[in-house]
Amino acid sequence: MYKAKVVKLKVSPHPNADRLQLGNVWGIQVIVGLDTQDGDIGVFFPQDGQLSEEFLSYNNLYRHSEKNQDADKSGYFGDNGRVTAEKLRGEKSDGFWCPLSCFEYTGYNVSKLKPGDEFDELNGHKICKKYYTPATQNAMGKRAKRTQANYNLPRHYDTEQLKYNLHQIERGDYIIVTEKCHGTSTRIGNVKVERKQKLSWWQKLYNKLPLPKYPETVSQYEFVVGTRNTIASEWVNPDSSDYYRIELANPLDGLLKKGEVIYAEIVGFDNKGKPIMNPHSTNKLPDIKKQYGETMTYTYGCAWNDVNKPQRKMLVYRITQVNEDGFELDLTWLQIKKRCRELGLEYVPEIEGYHYTQTWADTLEKHTENLERLLRIMEKNELSHPSLLDNSHIREGLVLRLEKANGNIIALKHKSWEFGILEGYLKQDDTYIDTEEIA
Repeated sequence: MYKAKVVKLKVSPHPNADRLQLGNVWGIQVIVGLDTQDGDIGVFFPQDGQLSEEFLSYNNLYRHSEKNQDADKSGYFGDNGRVTAEKLRGEKSDGFWCPLSCFEYTGYNVSKLKPGDEFDELNGHKICKKYYTPATQNAMGKRAKRTQANYNLPRHYDTEQLKYNLHQIERGDYIIVTEKCHGTSTRIGNVKVERKQKLSWWQKLYNKLPLPKYPETVSQYEFVVGTRNTIASEWVNPDSSDYYRIELANPLDGLLKKGEVIYAEIVGFDNKGKPIMNPHSTNKLPDIKKQYGETMTYTYGCAWNDVNKPQRKMLVYRITQVNEDGFELDLTWLQIKKRCRELGLEYVPEIEGYHYTQTWADTLEKHTENLERLLRIMEKNELSHPSLLDNSHIREGLVLRLEKANGNIIALKHKSWEFGILEGYLKQDDTYIDTEEIA
């Protein structure tokens, strides 16, 4: 869920602009004005959000001044209020920061806000939400409620942003860094399914007697294929462009243990030859354009009409064992790799794994040698490297898998700034549909 975050800002001079400064939020850079002081407490909006009309108008942030409270003042937000990643005078700005005074119009006592607080509304006033293009919103609204039974096939949890959760890294954690792959989610399991039985008229009549009843539901283990939000087994057919989901899953039918669920990204091309994920125009990033060309398609070693390469592939990132009550037990990364080898599956590319041996301090100024190594992996010179599976496109980002000493497992993601720019540029088209959000 998208939230505004209360933060304490570090400020430094902008090297190429006299009237701008560089702000630092947990290692994230954002451009701020000269009236911002080092140590100021304010509110940070990450990219990919949408600010409310009321908030933008009250604070005169619209580019079109007639939409602002003071019609003689203008800001730099478009009519849709999107928070984007930009580059201003040669420096990255990965979001939007504003002082607490911007929220006084809500009537909320802003002096109560402290670093670490998060919100999407104050005192009943809507402030922000996640941004979806109009076409994506329309497609999400039309998404059918296709489920016809009770499937014990848990959805994958929303992976939190690494940059806001560095405090979750603790002494003793085993950290596995993997490439985040740009694909569509799938979940495949041999799971318990409960279905309603159609009783005959005489069975219904019999059930009214004070005698043992004919069961109205029946439960059994079934091989089930799902998208992120739906049960694909119910609606995908051989004529569908989504049939690749079933084709990739079918070899596992009969091989999965009872209660075993596999979570993976599907990359490459669909059954009609269209890239599963929309290609990116690189025109906004000259350096990326020079290296990868005007259009970047996320193929991960797949190809259409090339017999020497697969048309699509499945990259596993999580495997769980689900009991009859719905409790999930995660396999460790070593167990995942072993199970993938047994099933003939490919897992997401592993970059490195190591034990975190230091304690985590509260501020970035005090981070230790291990954390510095972790942060270096996140830097541009790492993230903008080609995918480990295909040098024709960049990496989407990284995922840190934290395996705790108590057995808990936490996954945190970090998308590259370059990917954020390219995906944001794609979302400028109101007709763009986010494939993953509607799956």
